[in-house]
Amino acid sequence: VSSSPECSFAQDVCVINTEEKHFCNLGELTKRAVVTPDIESMFSLNLDDHP
Repeated sequence: VSSSPECSFAQDVCVINTEEKHFCNLGELTKRAVVTPDIESMFSLNLDDHP
């Protein structure tokens, strides 16, 4: 996570539970952020293990 310049649109923070297949919106950010997902980890998932 790193700081970001001001922007003109809303940003919310969400948590994603891939095992139970749901997400939770934690609310709107008052400060802006850039969040970079761990792509290598996402692509290393074995889809056969997650119906």
